[in-house]
Amino acid sequence: IEIPNSVTDIGAQAFADCTALTRIVIPEGTEKIGAFAFSNCIGITGIAIPNKITSIAEWAFSGCVNFTSIEIPNSVTIVGDSVFASCTSLTDIYCEAEYKPSGWSNRWLSFCYATAHWGCTGGNTPGGSEEDGGEGLEYTLNGNAYTVGIGVGCNNQAATNLFSDTDTKLKDLGVFGVGL
Repeated sequence: IEIPNSVTDIGAQAFADCTALTRIVIPEGTEKIGAFAFSNCIGITGIAIPNKITSIAEWAFSGCVNFTSIEIPNSVTIVGDSVFASCTSLTDIYCEAEYKPSGWSNRWLSFCYATAHWGCTGGNTPGGSEEDGGEGLEYTLNGNAYTVGIGVGCNNQAATNLFSDTDTKLKDLGVFGVGL
C-alpha cells in the first residue's frame, strides 16, 4: 500500500490487524503515526519512517512479529509506550538521535527485547546498503583511515566505542569489512 502524499497523520488503528498487508510506504510529508496504527500487521517485515515524522504514538507497531530492524530518524521527538511491543523478530532499532530524547516515553521499549543503537544514520540500513550504494562509516583512528563496512553508520563517538574493543563490538554488529 502506498499512502497518498497528502496524508500528514496516520490515525489511531488505521491499519491495525491488517494481517495480509506485506508492504506499506509512508509518504515523506507524514508527521505523526497514531496509537496502534500498524499493530498486528504480521505480514510487514519492516517500514521506512520518513524524516518528517515527529511523533510515534503508543503501541504503533506492536505485534509486527516479522520486523527485524528499523531506523528512527532524528526528527522523531515524541515516542509513546510500548511502540514495538511483541515484535518478536525485532533485534535492532537504529536511532539517529545521539541518546533518548526527553519526549520519548521511558517505556518506549516495554515488551520489546531489541537493542537500541544511538547516533546511527543512513537509509533503511544504517551506513547504507549495497543496494543504495552506501559506503559505510569512514573513520580516522591514530592517523589511520578506516572504513566500517556497509551495515553500520554510527557517529564518531560510536565509532570510537567500536574501535575500543574491535573484536567483540564489530562482530556483534555484523560488520563484515574493516579496511585501511
